[in-house]
Amino acid sequence: MKDKIKFSKSELRGIAILGIVIISLLGYRYYLLHKNKKYTFEQGARYEKKVKTFEQQIDSLKQIQVTKTKSENKQDSITQNNKNYYKYFITKSKKQNHNKYEIKKININTATEKELEKIKVFPKVAKRIIKYRNRLGGFISVTQIKEVYGLSVKAYKWLLPHIYCKGKVEKININTVSFKNLLHHPYWNYANVKKVFKYKDKHGSIKDTITLKQILPDSIYQKVKYYVSF
Repeated sequence: MKDKIKFSKSELRGIAILGIVIISLLGYRYYLLHKNKKYTFEQGARYEKKVKTFEQQIDSLKQIQVTKTKSENKQDSITQNNKNYYKYFITKSKKQNHNKYEIKKININTATEKELEKIKVFPKVAKRIIKYRNRLGGFISVTQIKEVYGLSVKAYKWLLPHIYCKGKVEKININTVSFKNLLHHPYWNYANVKKVFKYKDKHGSIKDTITLKQILPDSIYQKVKYYVSF
């Protein structure tokens, strides 16, 4: 008959303690495993929450961008409309102002004193313009207005947009005109009139502009050539 295994009290106490330690270790291990699973689950939940939040933020940003784009398009449309209106308004205003303040022009060769006064020419200056025109035989260019005595540069610049020159001028027959009448013309002085009559006394007449050009200084010829005939 086999002998029964017997443990002393101290050995039984040791076995009990060992069992408690093993159970404690198993329990702690279970706790750790359970804790890690729980931690992983909670971490996943938090991650999903962050993902959802991030997606919401993305959606929000997309919505803001869409709204901004619509706003910008609307603003661009408004700006373009404003530009179009401004362009239309300016064009219309210019046309209206042009029609309202359109400068009236008069023919300097036919203008009367009253007509000149209507374009802000002083009465005395208007008389001088007409007197000078009559002496010339008419204007061939508006620039000749500068030759009128007493007309300032400022007055000349004011007149230019208001006048034009049209019509034939009166010509002087160089072979039949008297010394006195030729001298009366603004472009003729005593010395040049004397040259003309001296040539006529010697040759009988002046046949053409080529001959006249040979008699007179070029600066004088360029002025009088429009006012002579042969």
